[in-house]
Amino acid sequence: MKKHSYPAVALLNQSTGSYHIYLPDLALFAEGETLEGAYGDIHHALKTYIHLATQYKVDIPRPSPLEQICSSWQGYTATLISA
Repeated sequence: MKKHSYPAVALLNQSTGSYHIYLPDLALFAEGETLEGAYGDIHHALKTYIHLATQYKVDIPRPSPLEQICSSWQGYTATLISA
């Protein structure tokens, strides 16, 4: 299966102390008590999305350039997530 990489934005919820990871291109969201846990959950969500889109022959959107996401989400940590 082809490997897909999408930009992800990490946010810390100040009121709960939990971490949120968001993939803007796919509108996927994950939350975790730790940053590592949140990244693990979003990786799993991306793998599931790709698997189901492939299985049901749904077009998979092209990822935005990381630089574009960094520019749109200034002040947040952005990185690539691959599955």
